Amino acid sequence: MYRLSSQNVPIIFESNIEQESTEYFWIIEEFIEGSTLRFFLNNDYNFDTRKIISFLETFLNIAIELESKKLVHRDIKPENIIYNRSLDKYWLLDFGLARHLDLESITQTNLAFALCTWGYAASEQFRNLKQQINIRTDLFSIGVVAFEMVTGYNPFIKDTRDVLQVIKNIERVP
Repeated sequence: MYRLSSQNVPIIFESNIEQESTEYFWIIEEFIEGSTLRFFLNNDYNFDTRKIISFLETFLNIAIELESKKLVHRDIKPENIIYNRSLDKYWLLDFGLARHLDLESITQTNLAFALCTWGYAASEQFRNLKQQINIRTDLFSIGVVAFEMVTGYNPFIKDTRDVLQVIKNIERVP
């Protein structure tokens, strides 16, 4: 596992791929005090401009560091972000779908659609176009999360939970 110098990413103590009846990947990481960003969004927490700028600054710096190590998180969403109100600090968690761009893959390559979270994944990710996945994939997700912090809703799933409609909504983005 790669060590990031960012103070906004927990220390990863251990990770492994287990092979039993099915293959699964696990990660043990540092405990981070706070609640998920999803908790705050679901409870109509008001993110003022300063907090949103702080989020963007933090996550754009994380994206820069990931790019410098040729890593893509591929699952940036409110459920994988911890916000500590008393410290006014954000953390990015869950590197279970992360990918090193110089490696073939850490996920199955024969899937027509990749593992992702609909509404936060860029089209190159959910279409499993691995040669097109790079920092822009994470930047797309960061933008969706920031939009949700400003407006209180995800622009791609506001009026639907139908996956095909979410895909169409994302594909319409210029």
